[in-house]
Amino acid sequence: MIVIAKENIRHNRKEYVANDRIELNEKDAERLVNLGVAFFPEIIHTPSDNEDGENKNLNTDGGNVNSTDDGNNPDTIELTPEQAAAEIEKLFNYNELKDAAKKVGLEFAGNISKANLISLIIEQNKAEAIFDLVEEE
Repeated sequence: MIVIAKENIRHNRKEYVANDRIELNEKDAERLVNLGVAFFPEIIHTPSDNEDGENKNLNTDGGNVNSTDDGNNPDTIELTPEQAAAEIEKLFNYNELKDAAKKVGLEFAGNISKANLISLIIEQNKAEAIFDLVEEE
């Protein structure tokens, strides 16, 4: 079972950083999620920024990105939370990300780290709204 680390954690003598993908047995995965230090991946829909209308592969870890192109919306692809987090990391500097997060209604401490802000965006299912802000510009 796969979980995504929300913050730096140590599990079974191994160190993980925020947004790391961790493969665990079901019991350990549920324990980390219940402790609030990890979450289960979900599929996130986000627009492609490829101008020719074809789906752009935004995958950063060598896996597959599932296209949702049914002929009706060629600008939508599916990303896992880990992939969305990596794309947000690339698209925004720290201050831009804080501004975007405020625009989509997130509340957070002013001194939140970029990694924790990205985790909050993913956890609160705001990645799609964040990507929509990029598309509007």
